[in-house]
Amino acid sequence: MSGVSKSVLSRLLNRWAWLEKPSKTATSASAYLRSGKVLIQANLPTTTGLMIASGPVHTAPHDNPDAVGEALRAALSLPYDTLPHPHQDKWPSVQTPMLAAAGVRSWKTLAKGSKAVGVTLNGADLQLTPTTHYDQAGGTALEEDTVRCELAHSKLGAALLEAFARCQ
Repeated sequence: MSGVSKSVLSRLLNRWAWLEKPSKTATSASAYLRSGKVLIQANLPTTTGLMIASGPVHTAPHDNPDAVGEALRAALSLPYDTLPHPHQDKWPSVQTPMLAAAGVRSWKTLAKGSKAVGVTLNGADLQLTPTTHYDQAGGTALEEDTVRCELAHSKLGAALLEAFARCQ
């Protein structure tokens, strides 16, 4: 080894192994308000770049803004990873956690009685984008009604509830 002893190299490698690598967490989530319950699930990219629901569904009663904020923080704490793109026959398993949490059997039923908010995290800044007519093919994002907040803000849950109030 040109000029570097094995023991020096070994110590450097051991020291490097102990360095904590920066952890990255989810930067996107979907939030739904249905029957008085807020349901939130992180979105992660697949190998094709498509964002899909992943991880557990975090729930909170809509009348408890603090619990809503904690549910949103929990969903966004999912470690970021690129997922294999699911085969066509695996798509139902992507939807199962949200459907089960909502107590419904189909996405159509979930959409029919829900308000939906898209959640995007950029650094510490959170954008909560309401939708209109979610039950009609996923609706349309109401970009002009986006609520902005910091992830660490004490009123995070209230901000998400405000975004739901702006849904049409």
